[in-house]
Amino acid sequence: MTNSNKDKILPLEEYLKSKWESDPHGFPERNTNYYEQYCSIKSWVTKNYFRNAGGGLSRGDGQRYTHHDLGHVEDVIETAGNFLRVKDGLGLLSGFETYLLLVSILLHDAGNAQGRDGHETKTTSILFDMKDVAGMSTQEKKLAGKIAKAHGGKYQKDGVVSKDTITNIIDSIEETFPNSVKVRPRLLAAVLRLSDEFAEKTDRANYTALLDLSDVNNSVYNEDVLHNLYSHVITIDCCPESYEIRLVFNIDVNDLNKKFKYTKKIDSEDRELEVFFTDYITDRLIKSDSERRYCNRFLMGLIYIDVINVVIEINDNLETLETIKLRIEERQYPEPLKRLHDQDEINRLDGITLSSRYSRQESSGKKESFKKEKV
Repeated sequence: MTNSNKDKILPLEEYLKSKWESDPHGFPERNTNYYEQYCSIKSWVTKNYFRNAGGGLSRGDGQRYTHHDLGHVEDVIETAGNFLRVKDGLGLLSGFETYLLLVSILLHDAGNAQGRDGHETKTTSILFDMKDVAGMSTQEKKLAGKIAKAHGGKYQKDGVVSKDTITNIIDSIEETFPNSVKVRPRLLAAVLRLSDEFAEKTDRANYTALLDLSDVNNSVYNEDVLHNLYSHVITIDCCPESYEIRLVFNIDVNDLNKKFKYTKKIDSEDRELEVFFTDYITDRLIKSDSERRYCNRFLMGLIYIDVINVVIEINDNLETLETIKLRIEERQYPEPLKRLHDQDEINRLDGITLSSRYSRQESSGKKESFKKEKV
């Protein structure tokens, strides 16, 4: 297998290997070594896509994106393994589900080699480009492509745009493969999406962009500096056993008074703002919590993240000047679901309408059966 470290097999990859060796009948094709097949796919994608991701992302706009290379993919695999607690010996996924999840993680950012815009839509075509290397059935390729595609972006149909990609892209909660093998594709998509959201690490930052911070004469820094600075200062610890994710930010005091360009969608329009770094962190925390709550819907209790604990350290060299702690969780009683009244079906429960439609007819003091009015 091609890895950033040739002797390194990540825990989730090791789990796939052990499941194949212990129960090959738990996979659709009994004569296919799914672990070796996964290794072949990883080697092919690394050679043909991850090596070109940097060039694809820099094409045209000159943005210095955070890294979307093999290192990031392995961070997502490692994060997924943490959420699934494979080191604790928990068999939360079947062997074939693990295979589909790993292949989908390989695919989810590979399209960046062809440019950032719409990269998530290129997942299925990449699998078909592999031809015999993938060795997968059409059903396997299509599902792995959908799981990878649902990791982000937006779904658009008939002019309606939705961030609910998992529901819109993946029709079924369960899908059956040959040999009566069943998988839960929406669950797998949620594991991938949650893992991708919380796979930020210091070494994901593009240090070329961070060099701009040393230019004290710059009154407003470019947006790519902002995104890379976020990755540079964050440390994430996923703790599914205590139903929490811990985020720690170590911020240099000198970066607090710097302004950054930031494109933010307001009232469905992209607007370029000037923001401070902590304003951007606040926006990212809101997004992370939205992803937490969204993914929880599909994880079926397999994984449940109840809270995001945040610690922000403001430092002057090695001295901590201030510590800010946040606990992001569900609070108070839920608000009434006003959107429920936007659904056509709920209007059928209107009391006046039903009362007049099903009125009792009385004659000679005897109650007759319900009489339904013509609709």
